[in-house]
Amino acid sequence: MGFCRSPGIVRTGRRFSCMGGDWWAGLAGPSVRACLKPALQSVRMTDVAGSGPPITPFDASRYEEDQKMQGLLRSIVGAACLLSIGAVTASARADRQFQAVKGADGYEYVAEQVVVKFFDPQSAEAEAAVQQLGARVVDTLIWDDVQLLQLPAGKSVEAAVNELVRTGLVAYAEPNHIYRADDIPNDPMRSQQWGLTQIRAYNAWDISHGDIDVIIGVIDTGCRYTHQDLSGRVIQGWDYVNNDPNPWDDNGHGTHVSGIAAAKTNNALGVAGVAWDARILATKGLNSAGQGDVFWLANCIDYSWQNGADVINMSWGGGASGTIFNAIARAVSNNCLPVAAAGNQGSAVAHYPAAYFNVIGVAASTSADVIWGSSNRNAPGATWYQVAAPGVNIVSTWNSSDFAYAQLDGTSMASPHVAGEAGLLTAILGRAAPIALIRSIIEQNVYTGNNWPTYVQFGRIDVGLAAQAAMAARPCL
Repeated sequence: MGFCRSPGIVRTGRRFSCMGGDWWAGLAGPSVRACLKPALQSVRMTDVAGSGPPITPFDASRYEEDQKMQGLLRSIVGAACLLSIGAVTASARADRQFQAVKGADGYEYVAEQVVVKFFDPQSAEAEAAVQQLGARVVDTLIWDDVQLLQLPAGKSVEAAVNELVRTGLVAYAEPNHIYRADDIPNDPMRSQQWGLTQIRAYNAWDISHGDIDVIIGVIDTGCRYTHQDLSGRVIQGWDYVNNDPNPWDDNGHGTHVSGIAAAKTNNALGVAGVAWDARILATKGLNSAGQGDVFWLANCIDYSWQNGADVINMSWGGGASGTIFNAIARAVSNNCLPVAAAGNQGSAVAHYPAAYFNVIGVAASTSADVIWGSSNRNAPGATWYQVAAPGVNIVSTWNSSDFAYAQLDGTSMASPHVAGEAGLLTAILGRAAPIALIRSIIEQNVYTGNNWPTYVQFGRIDVGLAAQAAMAARPCL
């Protein structure tokens, strides 16, 4: 995918209008072919009739001699090939590695390299254009006269592409994109995670796994941060229950929630998390019985946004509190997106903090893609809860050992699916992206079948669709 905002560039694919200009994404299509037409018209096939040397009549004796000679040559060449293969196998072979850069479209490309197709790559003008960049040709695709340019250290790929396009000498210029095998995570319990299929997480993972710089704050019973599927990914926040810097989970709920949002994935262990590469900021505002008061929880909210959380997950709830509401408002004003569980009373009642207008309230879906009977839902005309996510028979990490997993039901399990989705979108859009945009993408890219808008304001989340929407929105930031 090229960088296509500069005047005069070949523009194909989907068009996005924003920031006073047109952005285009896609591969070369008819427009490129139209630009190449003059060059292609200069190529002519040699006429077959009336050209070439005279045809020699077939001679059977010479044919047999030729076959014997070709057989001998094949034997010699074959032996040489075997020796060559043996030499390659025996020698150490360094694998080529890439220095990857993430482009404006969310895809990666090789740093300081540009792929370019000049109309006439042998012309003095083309050579001068390469020299003007301070670049050198390091490879050529001989069948298409496409060149790979190595830029000088520190040279921006985007700038180089635009400079080449402005010369008017190129059919196209683009980054040297990096392609990856479309693999499926190898976590052995992933087959039990039906929710990942329902929300189309696999489609989203073709775009992003999350980012180590993205932080999901989990305000809960703490976290078993030594767990095999969480170790190295958990930032130890504060334990407001015991007033110490060790938010250890003595209940299990917080560890389970953390694994849903961001368990380590494709590590051949346990389960997969929605946002593979995000980190968890664990704070403890609920005690061993799963209970917490206003002060503990408000402190956790403030601690989370003050320590870099991009998203906070609140899989707990109760009555309305001005103190909790104000803490959430401070988080929102600091570009931290709050997500909360709708509650498990099975009623059309307001459950806080999920029912606050500045929080994404999450109901629970079943594997049949209908609302769970014990999940709270909106009353007619109410907009307490915005979306639904998987919340029944959810397998995730558990606190009884570093190798333990458990299966739980509840809107507490639904909420971290959405927090993980928010983490993925933050990775795609960048941490500076406004949370209003991330929230809008989550809410507008949902599944609305099965009467979902009857129970929640928008529908059941579709992470795959949301990731595509985030990609489309990225050039506008």
